[in-house]
Amino acid sequence: MKKLVLVLALVLATSIGLSATAMAGAHRGLAQTAVASKASKGKGHGTVHGVVTGVDTTASTITLTVQKTCESATINVTDKTKIRVNGKPGTLGDIQAGYHAVVKLAKDGSAKRIHARAAHTRHVLHGKVTAVDTTANTLTLQLRKTCESVTVQVTDKTKIRVNGKKGSLSDIQAGYKAYVKLAKDGTAKKIHARAPKS
Repeated sequence: MKKLVLVLALVLATSIGLSATAMAGAHRGLAQTAVASKASKGKGHGTVHGVVTGVDTTASTITLTVQKTCESATINVTDKTKIRVNGKPGTLGDIQAGYHAVVKLAKDGSAKRIHARAAHTRHVLHGKVTAVDTTANTLTLQLRKTCESVTVQVTDKTKIRVNGKKGSLSDIQAGYKAYVKLAKDGTAKKIHARAPKS
């Protein structure tokens, strides 16, 4: 009889332990579901960083080339959108193509805040070569971070290295990665280009 009671007690304890484990697992599952649900609900929120490619004051929209992804994004601007241009309060009409902008999105995907600034003068460019013109002596890059297309004038003073060796503009091909140091007049002072790894 004592053995039977002992067996029953063990079975009961085991089933309680299993139930507790199952309940803990269920709670964990619910918590994860809640987090996932929150994340999916938050898809309308976020911040867009990019370069302004267009401003339509009639339709009240701003279009950006999104940083890193290079996708184009057109965002609605409302009368509630707070806009700052070059560090001061401004309007959509004050923003120009080529400006760098950070757009904070509202729940509905419209612009909640826009901070736009004129692009700074660059001294160094990093990007992918999209075109080489040996007649006009120019090199066109798509910049790595902003996805902007920039054409640089190459002169007879430009020092060029291709794949680690001394080279010329004609040795550079579209698709190559390039580092370009600019002179004070905006022409290319140095170009280091390298073929992409296969």
